[in-house]
Amino acid sequence: MMRRVVNEPEQFRIAKEHHKEESSPLLELFRHHSKTIGYVITIELTLSIGFYLIVTFINNFLTALLNFDMALSLIMTTISMVAMGVSILCFGWISDKVGRKPVLITGALTLTFFAYPLFLSLEGGFMHALLAQIALSFIMGVFFAPIPATLVELFPLTVRYSGLSIAHSISMAVFGGTAPFIATGLIHLTNNNAAPALYLGIASLISAIAILFMKDRYKEKVV
Repeated sequence: MMRRVVNEPEQFRIAKEHHKEESSPLLELFRHHSKTIGYVITIELTLSIGFYLIVTFINNFLTALLNFDMALSLIMTTISMVAMGVSILCFGWISDKVGRKPVLITGALTLTFFAYPLFLSLEGGFMHALLAQIALSFIMGVFFAPIPATLVELFPLTVRYSGLSIAHSISMAVFGGTAPFIATGLIHLTNNNAAPALYLGIASLISAIAILFMKDRYKEKVV
């Protein structure tokens, strides 16, 4: 219903008027933009793994391993989601002013260095766990904020929607969907409840390195 009443962006309208729409966007995408798909998946490692660990896995972590009450755990997650929302609003605005790269790298590197100590803090009792969860969600929001605009700016108009949806779906399915499974395996393998943070930290570092080579197009008129 919402999609039916939302106007098309000006660039899409102009492209349609000039018959510049790609007749086979998937073929065009994989033929000429497969590297961009791989690049986007690499950038999104932080988002896909981080979101699934910090938002979904953490409830099982708190209840099954740390014996938190489920209702209390859900309340903590709700509070942390508010923190993430505030972070997204603030740093999305900042990324429009200073660029996508500085904000993305800040979020990725902060998770790289602070994910492990914050996961350790989850074991320190209710207040420590709440503050750690809020901090993790806030940092995740820093990285999350510029992602939609960044991905739009990486793909050309003719394959933008296809490129965004496919790259994002692959990242979320392959890395996000398996993140809780890998996190649980790491805990059993290492006997360390904070081991999932090492996985997140490594993924965030890989994303940060990839972002260093990204051309920041926030000042350009993307068509």
